[in-house]
Amino acid sequence: MEMYDYMMILNVLVIISSAMISYLYVSQMVLRKGAFLFHTMISLSFVVIAWFVTTSIWYYLTIQVDGLLYLGGMLFNLIVMIFCITVLISYLVVRRSHLLKQYQARNK
Repeated sequence: MEMYDYMMILNVLVIISSAMISYLYVSQMVLRKGAFLFHTMISLSFVVIAWFVTTSIWYYLTIQVDGLLYLGGMLFNLIVMIFCITVLISYLVVRRSHLLKQYQARNK
């Protein structure tokens, strides 16, 4: 059972790191091109794809062992993904005006 705990930690780290990379992507692209909503949607798709990949790997490794282990891991990954997306969206909404002001100042 210890092996599955480590795999779950890696899955969570992948989802969290994809959210952090998504924020960096949005902040850099908004400063360069200014299309906030477009790049926010692309960054959210990064997090959803990371969740799908980690859940698929989790499925192939745990479905033969125990269905409840698979279901618990999948739901935990889903909760982490929803939390990361919520934090990412809220932080981007707060930083939106600042990022767009920097874009406008750069293009004057």
